This record gives sequence, structure tokens and C-alpha cells, in this order.
Amino acid sequence: MNEDLEALRFRLPGARSFPQRFELLNGRDVGRVLDGKTFLVNLPGVHPLLGENVPLRVRGLHALALPPPRDEDLSSAITQWNQLRKLIENTQRIELRRLERGKDKFYLLADVYLDGEFLSQNLCGGPPLPSD
Repeated sequence: MNEDLEALRFRLPGARSFPQRFELLNGRDVGRVLDGKTFLVNLPGVHPLLGENVPLRVRGLHALALPPPRDEDLSSAITQWNQLRKLIENTQRIELRRLERGKDKFYLLADVYLDGEFLSQNLCGGPPLPSD
């Protein structure tokens, strides 16, 4: 029944479908790491105006911004940034799932999988969270 409704939806005039996942190749689709929870991505198949160098925040990661609001947090913020940077550099395939628009600025929020492993679970030890 669900499949019938889905097929009907795509036959309606003006109906569009959007990817639920994006697979990124390291080096081509992934840019620099901005802080311990955010990096830049190029989304394949999305117009360059909206899909190039888009900040992507990893759902479930809680890390300090760079620069942090307090000077005494700078060392921790750099450590978190460096940890995410190394993880991304050492992966071949990055998959984005459950993309959402950020609440307060222009960024995307997503579950991030590095070579098939859920990133937030590796760093935080927990399951995917509904949103941040």
C-alpha cells in the first residue's frame, strides 16, 4: 500500500523527489573542518549556489566553536577540531543521512557515517539523536 502511494506521488504534476542520503568522496566533496562538529561539504547534484562549501554540523556532537567564547577553552576547542579533522582525513567514504536545515544560521545538520560507521556513536558512544 505504501509503495502504491509513493508511486502515485511521483506521477502527480509538479511532484519532486529529493535525495534522502548523500555519499561524498573525500578530497572532492569534503572541504576544511571548521570546528569539532562542523565541516564544509559539496553536495553532488545540488546547484552550486546552494550545494558548494555548505557548513555541515554533525548531529549528536557537542564541541566548542572556534574561537571559543572563553580563552581558557581554546586548548579543548583545538583538540576537538583536530580529532574531527583526523577522522575525516582518514576516511574514504562519507555518507550523510537525515539532513535538516540549521535553526539559527545557514548550515545543515546530518547524521554522518565515515566508511559505514556512525560518527557520533564513535566519538560519543551513543545512538543517533533526533536532532540538535
